[in-house]
Amino acid sequence: MAEAVKAPTLQPSQPLTDTPCSLEVTTLERRAISITQACESVGVSRRTIYNWMSAGKVQYVRTAGGAVRIFEDTLWRAPQLSESLSAVSADDQQA
Repeated sequence: MAEAVKAPTLQPSQPLTDTPCSLEVTTLERRAISITQACESVGVSRRTIYNWMSAGKVQYVRTAGGAVRIFEDTLWRAPQLSESLSAVSADDQQA
């Protein structure tokens, strides 16, 4: 089951000036999934997910119990980028 993780961000409610200003707290929700779910959704092995984690290619969080959750939005690339990368690799293989 995916867990939603809330990340607070601060935004000034007024332009920055010499006068004091207040800050608003905006909450962003990101869907975090288990490593097994990440493997299934992307179609790669657990080892690949761990390699991506150590390389900083995906963002993740550890739960209080020590389990790892991958932020789902960091698993996907833009379709145009994926298509151009596959076209380049196909050209390299033919050469």
